[in-house]
Amino acid sequence: MGNIFGDLLALTMSALMALMMVTVRKNRHVSMLPASCLSAFACAAIVLPLAHPSHVTSLDLALLALFGVTQFGLGLLLLTIGSRLISATRASLLANLELPCAPLWVWLAFGEVPPNLTFAGGGIVCAAVLLELAADRHHR
Repeated sequence: MGNIFGDLLALTMSALMALMMVTVRKNRHVSMLPASCLSAFACAAIVLPLAHPSHVTSLDLALLALFGVTQFGLGLLLLTIGSRLISATRASLLANLELPCAPLWVWLAFGEVPPNLTFAGGGIVCAAVLLELAADRHHR
């Protein structure tokens, strides 16, 4: 039963990210960076009651800060800016590259080998993105 809750959270996150990309694209004349920043801080406020800061070592805190600034902060910033410039479909497809890349980075950085099906699924996502980009380039 615990997996269903996680699946629902993942589905909700995906739907909200898609809604964000469509909203940014539809209102491209309005800067959405303040809204993106506000959403990041709202996210932190929502999960704060679940946090246990006393269990975090100095090294872990530094790694979490690095993650927050680069992966989360910079990624959200670039997604918000980029969604204004390309179609919502393409932005969503490119954003999905995070899914196959995350286990790849963990494997390269920490040596944690993902299951073979993870590589297969990641390959399918990467192939879909590359085929879409190639088809669009050929179409132009």
